[in-house]
Amino acid sequence: MNLFIYWIFRVFLFKLRFTPFFLLRFFASFLFFILYYIAEYRKNVVISNLKKCFPEKSDSEIKSITKQFYLHLSDITLESLKGFSMTKKQILNHYKVLNPDVLDKFLTQQKDIICLASHYGNWEWGILAVPFQVKLSMIALYKPLTNKYIEKFLIKKRAAMGMKMVSIYDTRASFESQKEKKSGYIMAADQCPSNVEKAVWIKFFNIETACLHGVEYYTIKYKMPLVFFNVQKVKRNYYTLEIKEIEYNPEQYNAGFVTSSYMKMLEEIIYKKPEFWLWSHKRWKHVR
Repeated sequence: MNLFIYWIFRVFLFKLRFTPFFLLRFFASFLFFILYYIAEYRKNVVISNLKKCFPEKSDSEIKSITKQFYLHLSDITLESLKGFSMTKKQILNHYKVLNPDVLDKFLTQQKDIICLASHYGNWEWGILAVPFQVKLSMIALYKPLTNKYIEKFLIKKRAAMGMKMVSIYDTRASFESQKEKKSGYIMAADQCPSNVEKAVWIKFFNIETACLHGVEYYTIKYKMPLVFFNVQKVKRNYYTLEIKEIEYNPEQYNAGFVTSSYMKMLEEIIYKKPEFWLWSHKRWKHVR
């Protein structure tokens, strides 16, 4: 069955290869209609999350953000699939790293660095676009798929763009390995942790929120520099990424500082344009 699904997946990607972006937007608008009006995909979760974070907004405002979110979700679904057949020139035209030089100093310092990403904007295009726009060697941590045929294909495609993929189950081994070139580790840290006992608890949208502990642990253990990836959607199918350094003193470290700094920066960009965050996941499943 997995092999059958894989070949359907490959056929679909092949058709998207020849789909121009104006048609991609048309198909995404059609997908929006299905997700929002017919399937009502996780609509209760989306509305519940929005009301928790924006209690001051009216029902009509929440409805407007919800509709905009579903259109964005439809965009990134097809964009992500289209990305596997895009050339570097196409990706560069649609996803621009604004200040790659921020990472240059870490090459001279011979330091690995943690790059904090999130499920905001288009994170899949980020994995494809960042490696060939920066000088630092890039590694992305990912959760293995159940379909190993698709997983192998995705790893190969991303590697062709310069991104090395490392399973989250090999995180520690990757950090401790000796590499010829210092690397930037991309970690999407805005997910709900599976192990709540190790979670770092902070206030996010004024809600007690359980956060993944890995970023905090590896940052302090290896005294690694930190940057935040601020991704913005300029218009449909077009994105920019601004790299912001998070400064801290590992010798005078306060527990929770890394996580709270990251979540605060994420909260600020979500407040401005909430429709571009992934609201369809249950992010407050755990109670402290």
